[in-house]
This record gives sequence, C-alpha cells and structure tokens, in this order.
Amino acid sequence: MSRLDHRCRVARRRAKVPRFSIIIPSYNAALTLGRAIDSVLAQTDDDWECVIVDDGSTDDTAKVIASYCKNDKRFFSKWQENAGTAAALNTAATLASGDFLVHFDADDELMPTYCEQTSSLIDARPDYDIYAANALQVTPSDNHVLFNNAESFSSIISLTIEDLIVRPEIYVTAAIRKEIFVKVGGFCSNTYNEDYDFWLKALAMGARHVFQPEVLSVYHVSPQQKTANALRVRESDFVIIENLINSGLLSDEQVAIARRKQTELQKNIATRKRLYKMVGQKGAERIIALKRSSAEGST
Repeated sequence: MSRLDHRCRVARRRAKVPRFSIIIPSYNAALTLGRAIDSVLAQTDDDWECVIVDDGSTDDTAKVIASYCKNDKRFFSKWQENAGTAAALNTAATLASGDFLVHFDADDELMPTYCEQTSSLIDARPDYDIYAANALQVTPSDNHVLFNNAESFSSIISLTIEDLIVRPEIYVTAAIRKEIFVKVGGFCSNTYNEDYDFWLKALAMGARHVFQPEVLSVYHVSPQQKTANALRVRESDFVIIENLINSGLLSDEQVAIARRKQTELQKNIATRKRLYKMVGQKGAERIIALKRSSAEGST
C-alpha cells in the first residue's frame, strides 16, 4: 500500500466512514446468522460496518441481531415487513455509509481475510467498481467445490458484459462501489435472481469488474435457498436478459449474444420441465448433475 493510500484510509477511519458496509438480508435465519456474523467479527481488517435487515422473520432472528448490536457499535439493524431479499438489501444500503457495499447472505461465511485482501485489490487496482473473489461451495454432504472452478479463474481477470451474459460468474459477496449501486438503482425487487440482474445492469452501464482467485467466502448450499430452485432461476434469467436487451444498453453484437443465451435457456427450461414430470424435481436434478459431470469428465 502506498503512503497516499495509507493516509486516505487513516483519514477515512478518523471520519468514521468505513471502507466496507457489509449488508445482510435476514429472513428466519436464526440458526445460521450467528455463524455469519461471527465471520464478520473475525476479519483481520476492521475497516467495516455491518448492516442487518430483518425481513419480517417469525423465528428468533431478531434476538440474534439484537445480541450483536448491543455489544458492538459497528452493527446496525432494521426490521421491516417481509418484502424479499432485494428489498432488504436496498433497505440496508440506505443505512450504509461505507465506500463499498458487500452483499452477504445470512447463511454464508466470510473468510477472515476478506476485507484485508479485498482492500489490497482495491488499492492495487483502483479503477474498478466490482471487486470479486472466489468462494467455496459446501454441500449438505460436506462436498467442497469452488464457485469459479474453470482454469481461467486461477489468476486475476476481468469479466465483461459478454462474459456475464453467457454465464453468471460473479459470487454475491463481491464488493460494489457505492456510486455504482446508486447508478444502477439498487437491486430489482421484481426478479427472482436479483444478483444476476444487478451485475448485468452494472456492467452494461459501464462498471468494471475484477476478480482475484483467492477463496474469500464460504457458500453453504441448502435446499431452502432460492438457488435450489434451478428451474425458477433459469426462468428468471431468461426474463432478466430480455429486459436487458430491451434496455437499449447493449450493442448489436451483445444483443446477438444475449439472444443465443436465451435460446440455450429455453432448451434448458424445457428439458427440466420434461424431466420434472417424469421423475420429479430431485430426480431430474440428479440426472442433470450426472450428465454435466460426465460431459466435464470427457473434455
């Protein structure tokens, strides 16, 4: 870190403006929220605040939140009527004061060096807007798989809008420059897959993405998560891409890429619907997973 960067960070701390606002949407997350918050407290760099929104929980989520807010001034919270993940994130963002927003799910974990290593990346490459890293996916059967497992993600890279249309490759805990969040207009509450929608809009509006290969978060896979509904995710992605095409933000070449992706999604959706009728959702997803694994093994 340069002397100038160090002075800027010291000045920011004296002004009590953190570099990172970690925003956590929470709905009936009493069983996992403590683990998530503990991973925030374990950060080796304390240039953060944490804003937690209770999205109308009916379990003991409020008690968990209160226990942390009572003991640490870096935690802020707000309760609201249940309105969904995107609305909770947007509420948290309005309360956040940090330079960067970090969407952090209530059932995940941050690695202890998340803030430290992300800060280092920001200092080394200050001209970007979305600072991402790899994540470790942990399944209920304790299998560990990298979120970004392609060879191209073994070094620092930048994804373009074209890359992201083809495949959603940014994990949710990427640090977003606050100005970009405001420019995009926050997360869309009318879509199922609000993260993918946000990343696409941000890149289409000129935001720049950079990825470092270090694993800086842990994604605990569970059947209760929104992403577990693979069919609905893909149906949502189709609509997201259609809205992006209609936004006028894409070039003709980018529109062509988006249309090809929609065709691929249509085939995927049709296959899933057919298999769901034949063997049910769980059976269908097992068959698809086996075919994917076989295809990857043969390449």
